[in-house]
Amino acid sequence: MPREKPLNYGAAEPVYEGLSREHAEGREEWRPMGHSKIMAAAGETHWELKQPRGNDARWAEISESEEFRGLMRAKAKFLIPAIIFSFAYYFALPLSVGYFPNIMNKKIFGPINLAYLFALSQFFVAWAVAFLYARVAGKKFDTTVERIKENVRGRDSE
Repeated sequence: MPREKPLNYGAAEPVYEGLSREHAEGREEWRPMGHSKIMAAAGETHWELKQPRGNDARWAEISESEEFRGLMRAKAKFLIPAIIFSFAYYFALPLSVGYFPNIMNKKIFGPINLAYLFALSQFFVAWAVAFLYARVAGKKFDTTVERIKENVRGRDSE
């Protein structure tokens, strides 16, 4: 099925929404994804691959494997609490300075008050979170990734 004109939107080069140049240049088989009323009014057609090929097929197989899904669950189990903690810790400073100025203005030593120490501590907390992630990634995530890669290499050699 021949492709229609690419979406240009005034660009110097044709723009194929969300597609790599390889896909856009027609080295893959395409089919229309479907039309909404807005797309039909604009005369646009969006395209998707009919069947994954080569690395795309391998990626689809890997991403659907239980081992890969386990890796994503393990990463989410670490990253989501780490991100929530980081945001909470970051926003604790401006909130505490705004709502508890008497406490945050308390002098700790010399002209240094609690707010300055809290702000400085954010660097150390960020480093600690990064260190923990690197440690967990090195021990758990990277070993799982290597196992997945070995499984794929083993299937390729068969």
